[in-house]
Amino acid sequence: MKKHALLLLASISLFGGCTDHVRSSFEPPDEQEPVPDDTVFYETVVTLGPDGPQISEPRPITAASQREQNQLRLAIERGEVPETAYRILDGACDGASLWLFSRMDWTGDKICFRGCGSMILRDLIRYVNVNGQPVPIGYWESSTGSYWPGADRGVLVGNVGSYGSSWIPFSAWGTRGRFNLGGMTIDGIGVGYTVQGELCPD
Repeated sequence: MKKHALLLLASISLFGGCTDHVRSSFEPPDEQEPVPDDTVFYETVVTLGPDGPQISEPRPITAASQREQNQLRLAIERGEVPETAYRILDGACDGASLWLFSRMDWTGDKICFRGCGSMILRDLIRYVNVNGQPVPIGYWESSTGSYWPGADRGVLVGNVGSYGSSWIPFSAWGTRGRFNLGGMTIDGIGVGYTVQGELCPD
């Protein structure tokens, strides 16, 4: 088993406890109030691979830009525009990437996961915009958020401390989803994985 398969399995063991529980879906969470279009969030691109994750510098993106990207991606999925329209999206974070958002409405601080591998999310820093500059506010461990699968299947790993762990699997080009896990947080990510193990190509 490769290094990153071991990392994911180790993280599941770390996050979990005596009981692992696999969930494929959750009850729809409470709605969040929309933020204004000019709200500035930060986007980070993570490239996963055999040598470990490569993390980009955070870059600002407005809620309006995220909503435009979301509408374009929905239009592509409905077949209303050709898939070549993905080129309109940022090349470093196109529709083939897994999108993970800090809010439940597919806006907010965002991670774009490219490639195949696994990562513990507390290795990633979240930022807030202060006078046009990114200021660290903590780590990427969240009990609420949303996601949009890309070209690869994978799994989100949720931590419930001593009570076990919960996994949210997603399929390649799967339906976008959101989560509200109460006292649990999403602590790990595996792209190119199933809950049974790694499927990353050699």
